[in-house]
This record gives sequence, C-alpha cells and structure tokens, in this order.
Amino acid sequence: MLLFAGLDKLKSVVAGHGYTVHNVPMDGDCALHAIIDQLHCLDGPTDADVAYTTVGLRYEAINRLSFCESQLSAFLDVSKFHDMNDYVMKMKHGEWCDEIMLRSIAEVLNKAIHVIHDNGHETYINPNSNISNCDNVIHLGLIGELHYVSLHKCDDTAPTTVLTHANLAIETVSTTEVPKPFRQTKSADKRQGITEMYRGIKLSDARKFSWLRDAGVDKCGKKCVICVLCAEFSSTSKLLATNHHVPPIATGCRYSAKVVIDHSLSSAHRAAEDAAQCAKMYKKDATQHLWLAAIAKMDRELYKKLVVFAFDVYNDAQTGTLSAWSWPARHLARSASAAFLSSDSTTDFTPFTPSFSDIQYLNPCMHRELLHCIADVGREDLAVELKTALAVSLSYDGSVDAYQEDSKYLGVRYVTRDGVVKAKFLGTDAPTERGAEAAAGAISKVLDKSMWPFSEATNVITGFTTDGESLNTGSKNGLWVKLRQLCAKNVMCIWCACHRSSLAYKSLFIEVAEVRTLLQDCRSVATFFRTSGIRTLELNKVCDDMNLKTLHFPEFKEVRMTEFTCALLEVMIRNLPGCLKYWQQRAADTSENTTDRKQMSGFLRTWTNVDKLKLLHVLFDASHIVERLQKRLQFTLATLEDVPVVKTWAVTCLKGLLEAPVSGGQEEAFLSSLHVERDVSYYYVRIL
Repeated sequence: MLLFAGLDKLKSVVAGHGYTVHNVPMDGDCALHAIIDQLHCLDGPTDADVAYTTVGLRYEAINRLSFCESQLSAFLDVSKFHDMNDYVMKMKHGEWCDEIMLRSIAEVLNKAIHVIHDNGHETYINPNSNISNCDNVIHLGLIGELHYVSLHKCDDTAPTTVLTHANLAIETVSTTEVPKPFRQTKSADKRQGITEMYRGIKLSDARKFSWLRDAGVDKCGKKCVICVLCAEFSSTSKLLATNHHVPPIATGCRYSAKVVIDHSLSSAHRAAEDAAQCAKMYKKDATQHLWLAAIAKMDRELYKKLVVFAFDVYNDAQTGTLSAWSWPARHLARSASAAFLSSDSTTDFTPFTPSFSDIQYLNPCMHRELLHCIADVGREDLAVELKTALAVSLSYDGSVDAYQEDSKYLGVRYVTRDGVVKAKFLGTDAPTERGAEAAAGAISKVLDKSMWPFSEATNVITGFTTDGESLNTGSKNGLWVKLRQLCAKNVMCIWCACHRSSLAYKSLFIEVAEVRTLLQDCRSVATFFRTSGIRTLELNKVCDDMNLKTLHFPEFKEVRMTEFTCALLEVMIRNLPGCLKYWQQRAADTSENTTDRKQMSGFLRTWTNVDKLKLLHVLFDASHIVERLQKRLQFTLATLEDVPVVKTWAVTCLKGLLEAPVSGGQEEAFLSSLHVERDVSYYYVRIL
C-alpha cells in the first residue's frame, strides 16, 4: 500500500515535468532495469548492435568503482557498510543500487542521471564530462527509496504503463545466470571508434585490474600474465573452481583480454578476493574480521584452549594418522601454539621458528627409545607390586592375525597390600611349538620380560583364566594341569564366562532350526545389498522417499558372534520397511528379467511372514540381553562375585521373554505397529 501511495504522488509530480511512469521489474535490480530502458529510449530500441543486461551493467559499474573509489567513498552509508571493500563485496552479491552505484554508472555511460523523487525532490548526477545536453540525460523516478522506475516523455512513442495490482507481479529476472555481454559491437564498430565490450566490461580495461601482473613471456614470445590473488590464495580459489583445479592464470598464462575478464567474473576469483579482504582485515586488526571479533568477546582461558585445539587439529589433519612418525609434528604443534599465546597481539607476533637444538632429537627412533624407557620404569614398579600382592590371577588368550601369526596375550589382575584390585596387560608372545608345554613357555617369556621371573610368579599365582579350548582345559595334558604342576598347588583355573556364553549362544543356532534359518535369511539380505553398490544406492533412495534413515549392512563373522549377530539384526529391523518397498517395486517392474523378479518375489514371501518377523524381533531382544551380559563380564575389574549376579539377571530377562515382550524392546514395538491380513497361507505385515 505504501508503494501505491508513493506511486500516486510520483505520477502527479512527474506529470508537471512532462513525464509518465514506465514500470520495470521489482527484482532488486529495478534501478538497472530503469537505466537500460532509458538507454533504449536514447539510443533507439531497434539498434541490433546493442544488447543490454542488468548483470553486465552491474559488473561494469563495480569495476569502475576501483578507479574512482576515493571520490565516491564520501557518499558511503557507514551504517550499512564498513568500508568501500565491504561495499563492493555486497554489490557483487546483488545489493540494491544506491547513489554511489548511480554515480559509477554515470561515469561508465558518460551520461547524466536525473532522479525525481515522489516528494518532489530532484537529484542530478553528472559524470566528469559535465554533459549539459538535455537529450543525453537518463530520467528516473524513485518511489519512497524503495523502487526505481523509468520516466518517458509524454510525447515519446514508447509505450507507457500505469502501475497496478496486476502488473506489480512482474516476472523476476534472475541475476545468478552467467552475465551476457553488456554491449557487443561488430568489427565495423572498431573502425568507427566504438569501444568493444565483453561481458559488460571494456576489453581495453582488462589490463587495468589491480591484481593482474606481468609474468614474462612464454616459449613463443607471447606476453603472459598472472593473478596475484589466486596465486596467493590458491587453496581457496581451487575449492570454488569449476574443475576444482587452480585456475591457469594463478600460475601464469598467455594474455587475453577475454580470458582476464572471464577470470575476474569467476567464482574462484571472487573467493580469492574475499580471502584477500579477510587477510587484509586480519593484518589491520580490524574488528570486522570474524575471528578477531570473536576473540575480542571471548574469555581469555577459553581463547587459550581454542588456540591449542586449532593447532592440534590442523597438525592432525596434515599428518593423517597418529603414529611415531607424527610425534615430532605433535610436539612442534604444541610449541607453536605456546609461541602464539606468548604474543600480546592477536596479529603481530613472532613467527614460530624452532632452532636446530629444539628439533635435534625429534625423530621416531627417539620416540621408540623413550617409550621403552617409560615401559621399563613401569615394569619395575609393577614387579614390586606383584611380588608383594595378596593374590594374583593371570588371563591367557590367543588370536591369529592377518599374517597368520598365532599370538598369545597375557594379562594380570591382582590385589595389592592395601586391598586395591588392579589389572594390567603384561605382553604378548608367539609360541614356536605345539602343545601345553609351548604355551607355558610363552607365559614364562612374557613374565621374564616384565621383570617378574616365572619362578617367583608361581609362588603367588592363585588363579588362571582361559577359554574352553581343549589345549587349555585338557584333563591330562592341558595347560591348566601344566600350570598346577609348575606352581605345585591347586591353582583356581576358570573358563572365561564370556567364551562360555558365546558357546551357549552358538548352540542356539545349532539346536533351533527356525533360528538358524532366520540367521541365514538375514545374511542373504546383507549379501544381496553388500555385493552391489547400485542396489544399495537404490535402497537409499527408496528410504529417503519414505523419510527413513538406513544403516549399512555389516559383514557377518563367526568370531565374536554375539556382537555381529546383534548388529546384523538391528540393521535388518531398521532397513526392513525400505527393503520391502524396494523388493515390491522391482518385482512389479516389467522391465526386469524373470530371474530378478522371482528373486524379489522370494524376498517378499520370506520377509512378509508375520511369524518370521516376530521371531526376528524376539531374537534381537534376546541377543541384546546376551550382549549386555558379555559386556558386563568383560569389565576390567569384574570378579567371580559378579558372575552369578549378572547371570541371574540375564536368565531372569530371558525367562521373561517367554511371558511378555521386553518393555521398550523391539518385539513390543513390532506388535504395536502390526496390521494383519490373511492371504492364502501367509500373514502379511504392514509396518506403520
């Protein structure tokens, strides 16, 4: 309503000057549209040699600002813009044109601009040439500082329009497209002295960019140029480049006016300009810099922490992985952050330049030697505690790695003189022979390396924990028997509760055919999607359409079966609605071959059976209970007293599953979302 009120006032005002209002699109570039309309009135709208665009005119005006910045900075609105650099940056991103832009356009077009306001005020903007010819003047109207319009003389043949509700909704002109040439001339124009334009910029002005420098000549003797901004901030310009490569002009290329202009309008160069502007503000300690503004308001202690974090994260990002080879970098990163914090200013500080003596011993060999020294000191203290311990229990387990090396791992749990329970890892060794004799020899070697001789250890060892392998538990030649003989006493030998529970869990799939079949079907689905990236991608698209989040199907392994089975069942439950939709779509797709359609139909028959789906959710709840049991028994300081307590809890929960679903479990959620329909001999399910 304010716009219409201002329009009525403007119409009455311009009528006294002999003008009528000609509307232009209200897309943020109304001033540019109005100026282009005026140029058509002045130069003739049928001139085929001239093509005007708002984008080209905007860029030419912005480029002109760099040549008359000192004169136009006096008109800068400091409440909206920090400085001229901030002004130029915002104008590049489509800010509304103001008086500075109008003055720059007047210089570019070499035409005077006459603005009539709706309150009767008039503004005259003249270029440096001070043109006085009234026929060479651009006439604009301004409605309440909101919208520019073009003013046509009453006797003009150009059609005039009255601003109404209907034509207010003028189609918006996009300013994000690639700029078209502001003025294109024929080759004959060169002979007539007409300036040739390219993408709204004079070709003769291509050499006037402040960031353009000479780079010598190429092998053919042609002059080369370089963009110093993109060369300095190559990593920034590379990110926004079309092909994610450093622009050729950043390293030097043969000069071409059009190449230079294309580069000046590219997103890669704009990013380099923004980075240069930020660096300039940083060096000047400008409060507009985001980092410096945040520091100024930040608590000093928090600032110190973030500085250390920034150095550490940057160093880790460069090294990739943490190892002995990255240790020198981590040490130097802390030294660099300390040097940064020692500086009083956030910008003017002495660069970190470590001397040779500071880095002389920073190498992986020294890292390894220091680790050995620390470990030797720790072994001495551990040996003293073990020799005076009230009770000592060893844990022994083996594992074959990817290189087929059968390593044996030895840990110790003991009670100190003060009654404190502690647990330590002693070491590892690989037996070279078979049998319990070789296993006992491996234990002896690890204890000797720990500065606790095996002969002394046998005097205080009271317990020994292994898995249920026959090599360990054999009643005649097992490791348990061998250790009792070496200790000359009845050592309490224990079968690891986690290993025993895993055997019980595996027996479930051996004894119960339905559960075994269910696991095989789950593994079939996992294999179906894991072996094809296209199927996984198609499944993800289906789930996205259903607003479901998919999980990656895990690889099933027999080792640590409880953990992997729980992960597989969880993924099946989560992905099942999307899988059903995916199989249904492919089964109904007539373009699929017969074999694939039959496979999809088979999956649908299998996974729409209510009994199988209920068993899937029940098995997950039961497996989750067993998994929690094993994790509780794997606690570092778990004792024999904890075993019956955790066992009683697990048995109680499993028995409760026979009577009712677990509260908050998957079975309860499944039954509450079940919709059953009888069809032949199957129950079909719809998961809501």
